[in-house]
Amino acid sequence: MMFAKRTRAALDAAAGGLLARLARTFELGFSPDLMVETGW
Repeated sequence: MMFAKRTRAALDAAAGGLLARLARTFELGFSPDLMVETGW
């Protein structure tokens, strides 16, 4: 089960990086609404 946990962590990190890149691209920053919608 450690593999699944590591995979999940890697996916979360990749998703976080993607969101940060999108936010920078559109200069939106991280709004509370975005956090809620993505489950963060």
